[in-house]
Amino acid sequence: MFNRLLTSCFVLSACALVGFQGRGLADDDTSADSTRLAADVLNELTSKKADAVVERFSDKMKELLPANKLKLTMVQLEFVAGSFKENGPIKTIAKDPLTIEATAYHQRKALVYRLTFQGKLLIGLYVRPESLPTGDSASDPASASNETDVSIARDGFSLSGTLCLPSEGRLAQPVPLVIFHSGSGPTDRNGNGPLIETNATLKLARALANQGIASVRYDKRGSGKTGLGGSESDLRAKTYVDDYKAWISRYASDKRFSKLVLLGHSEGAHFAFQAAHNNPPVAGVISVAGSGRPFNELLRSQLKNKLPEPLYSEADSILNQLALGKVVEEVSVELVSVLRPSVQPFFISLLESTPENDARTLSVPLMVVQGDQDMQVSIEDANRLEQAGKKVEKVIVEGMNHVLVDIDAPEKQLASYSNPDLPLSKKLAPSIAKFVWEIAGGDHEN
Repeated sequence: MFNRLLTSCFVLSACALVGFQGRGLADDDTSADSTRLAADVLNELTSKKADAVVERFSDKMKELLPANKLKLTMVQLEFVAGSFKENGPIKTIAKDPLTIEATAYHQRKALVYRLTFQGKLLIGLYVRPESLPTGDSASDPASASNETDVSIARDGFSLSGTLCLPSEGRLAQPVPLVIFHSGSGPTDRNGNGPLIETNATLKLARALANQGIASVRYDKRGSGKTGLGGSESDLRAKTYVDDYKAWISRYASDKRFSKLVLLGHSEGAHFAFQAAHNNPPVAGVISVAGSGRPFNELLRSQLKNKLPEPLYSEADSILNQLALGKVVEEVSVELVSVLRPSVQPFFISLLESTPENDARTLSVPLMVVQGDQDMQVSIEDANRLEQAGKKVEKVIVEGMNHVLVDIDAPEKQLASYSNPDLPLSKKLAPSIAKFVWEIAGGDHEN
């Protein structure tokens, strides 16, 4: 759930700018006037002058993003990206309406602000981290994999993903296939979100390919190249589980693959348990940093030491109402990022079952992997899942945190959520590969 807190401020917009396409311009079409306009707004944003920015808003923007909410967002952005250092390039990306991207360099990462104007009124504001480099980078392990973009249709809606195969020499015989599900919030196939850059699942998929194991990882609804497919208030846990089952069906009869195993990271582990229940193609399930507690219990533990008492009491009260199936419409601005009314129906649906109970229904082998430096999910969660399951292998990875890298000091935790170049925890992929190959009945390749 911590991912939801970090990514909650990624869209600040009164118009649909995600995937927005205006009338395009060449890179050198940014006029001096528009550059000055964008630079002024950028300076106000990076110096946290919320009132000045709001004065530039259209009436609709002022309604959707009042100064108090913008101030909170500015604090969250600085918390994730670090202190502002200097402005970067400014370029016009569309002319009708005028849309400008302006980069600001911070201590830990660069943020790109997309500003959309109608005259001199600001009608759209969108922020994202500067794009990750494409292809192999220092963040990837040496990989023998071949990757292909894949997609499936779901009720007229398309989900995008990546099929990662071992080298062709290892495909002479069918190999096991692992299907990933990412964690909470708008986390994409690679383990990245609007304000989180870890490449966690990308690195794990390629490390498994080096062990002769194929994988599919995909952009769940609301992340990456996959759209939301409706409004946030329409999302339910079952939506994600049914999407997962659709990927299982897509590859269940593919003769390139010998066995099919599900791997859920964080919240994704709960969906993996549900997708595997009474689903014959699934031969095993892997929970990586998955909670063993009900959603509301987990979120309480994450908020307990992060919120002042009045806000924690309000959050606790809201969680009590969600457990009763009731949506709370009035939420303090400080809690909107986590408990806004539009996401509450999804949380209510999460509470219809618990990870423990869903793990208990599994008839296939379950692997529970937990790092001992995870600040979101604890070893106690792993113990609860171990006790609930029937055929369970538990692995505690010494030094590993929630984003699957090794941490040797508490002060390095937060920085690891925005550094995709950190190597994957050394013991993770070999442990998972051993479990998968045992299910597949083949040799564990190194």
